[in-house]
Amino acid sequence: MYKNKIFMIFFIYCLSFILFRFAGAPLQQWNFLYGLIISQILFLLLPSIIAGLVTGKNVRETFSLKFPGIKKLVLTGLLAVFAVPAIMFIGQVFLALFPAIESGCAKAGMMINPKFFGISMVTGILIFALVPAICEEIMFRGFILHSLKSSGTGKISIIFGIGLLFGIFHLDLCRLLPVTIIGIIITALVMETGSVLTGIIYHLVNNSIVVIGAFFYEEYVPAKTAVNSMLGFPNIVFLVFSAIIAVWIFLKIIESPDKKHA
Repeated sequence: MYKNKIFMIFFIYCLSFILFRFAGAPLQQWNFLYGLIISQILFLLLPSIIAGLVTGKNVRETFSLKFPGIKKLVLTGLLAVFAVPAIMFIGQVFLALFPAIESGCAKAGMMINPKFFGISMVTGILIFALVPAICEEIMFRGFILHSLKSSGTGKISIIFGIGLLFGIFHLDLCRLLPVTIIGIIITALVMETGSVLTGIIYHLVNNSIVVIGAFFYEEYVPAKTAVNSMLGFPNIVFLVFSAIIAVWIFLKIIESPDKKHA
């Protein structure tokens, strides 16, 4: 049973990775925006849904489709907002320590700027935030999370394992550390609430903030410059304050007695 579950996870992860990177490439060369949407749906969402339907007996349980309540969804959105500064700071410190990795970061930032594609900010949020939030969460915090839980894998191993798989999947050294941290946070959220909707909301809000930031601040700031600007006393106070609020919100989300898994 354990080996079958792990094999299926490995198979779907590798299949989606290969299809998204290689079959998705010509689609995105044809039209980057449409190709990205099609790639997310065909190569991430669809294989996970098919695998989940084949291997799972309960669709609601397989994809963690429990509704956690409006309060938890609102708190999840706020958690994403308050977690962003600290995660961004960690990412910038990582790049400052490894400048060789930073060379492609400016281009990566440009590729999520709606202005670069001549589209509105709202359209950019739909493409770069909403679509990935749904497709990637159904795959990682839906099918993969449920499969690991049903295989008997430990909770901590699941949270950090899926977080790392999530970071690696993006194949972007510039964002590897922050994306992995985000993956860990979202996995913990979904584990504790039993609802993939909390993962979708966090993912959506986080990506929306990134898209909005790229829309209004087009110029790339080198990591060392960014870190130095954040080390002033007011900024340090802000970073610590936002991190404390984020932790407090996370604890509020998971403390409710109705946090039992679906």
